[in-house]
Amino acid sequence: GPQRSISRHVGQVSTFSYAGQIFRFFIDDRHDSIQAHHYAGEFYEIEELELIGRYLAPSARSLDVGANIGYHTVYFERVLKANKVVTIELQPRVLELLRLNIALNQLVNVDLSKTGVGFGATSHQARIHIPQSFNVAGAQFKSDRDGQFVIARGDDILVGEVFDMIKIDTEGAELAILGALGE
Repeated sequence: GPQRSISRHVGQVSTFSYAGQIFRFFIDDRHDSIQAHHYAGEFYEIEELELIGRYLAPSARSLDVGANIGYHTVYFERVLKANKVVTIELQPRVLELLRLNIALNQLVNVDLSKTGVGFGATSHQARIHIPQSFNVAGAQFKSDRDGQFVIARGDDILVGEVFDMIKIDTEGAELAILGALGE
């Protein structure tokens, strides 16, 4: 018969309103620095999100590098009315939360096809290092030829893509990633 897959997540859904809309985020660690804000009923880094909104036109195409659990992605589509959001995220646990948050917020303009690969100045294998257990967003990827993670040049992955805005939050690797996004 057809192959089935079941995924269960221990946690809860936090629901809150912002700008006349209802938002939902899955919380599996209410002490995590980002999820704690969602647990409290607010967007993480709302001032930054609102600042971006002042400069980004509706129907924009956005690239969210280091998408984490998707709070930028959700905000870009639902509040800023982005026409397309391409997410780049590498961490398996975080990817599950990203997918859940996209589903919970009924996003339809998100392209997840490039998740599972990280961006860097060069293509290589890497291992993950999370210096603070309460902040999975602080993960860093260190070059390691035996590492389980794939890092690629952005230009190699995004051939033919055009974006109005690129958001990069990659714990210090931003300049290297920008250097590999020349096209």
